[in-house]
Amino acid sequence: MSRLLFVIADRKVEGGREYFHYNEAYLLTDPSPRRFLKAFKDSLIGIDIRMHLKENGSVRNRGTAFRIREKDLVELYENRRRLV
Repeated sequence: MSRLLFVIADRKVEGGREYFHYNEAYLLTDPSPRRFLKAFKDSLIGIDIRMHLKENGSVRNRGTAFRIREKDLVELYENRRRLV
């Protein structure tokens, strides 16, 4: 993603409706391969091999995926601009 809007909010549910209070918002731009590799080396990024055997013996492959905690997404971008 070349740009990402990262929002930190409090959430509550009242009367079956969901409400948010936005505390912070950042515009993240210019993802960096160097930062990605550093995050991987620092164990901020993991790899999921999303493949399994079905009961009938066939293989279900959903492809390889990267996993990162939301709070660590900012580490992948060169530019971070606080909006709120």
